[in-house]
Amino acid sequence: MFHNLSSWLDSWEEFLIKHGFATKTRDGEAYIMHDQLHRIINIDETSISLDGGKGEKGEKGGQKSQVLFDPTKPKPGSTTNKYSCAATLVVVLNGIRKALPPHIQLTTGASTNEEKRPTLEL
Repeated sequence: MFHNLSSWLDSWEEFLIKHGFATKTRDGEAYIMHDQLHRIINIDETSISLDGGKGEKGEKGGQKSQVLFDPTKPKPGSTTNKYSCAATLVVVLNGIRKALPPHIQLTTGASTNEEKRPTLEL
């Protein structure tokens, strides 16, 4: 039943030891050295609705889409967009619980690399 999980954990320990992130204890278990924790990262991604819609692939994860707004301004109704705009937020945390800068990947309808380049001119 847990074959895949056991296989993954065994591979993980072998990787840590082979690449110098960990050593083996007297009990044969992998011990991750404290000075290596900053090199181990966890990457997570989530969908951010830019219009309050469900996006092309529907809701992702267990949380409903969030809409950013200015609470000091009147809300004239629901936000809508016929394209169901969404972005992908990528966040990274390392083994010492330090967050790296977030990355936001916006969707594009561009078909060439030239069109995909952001323009910073105002």
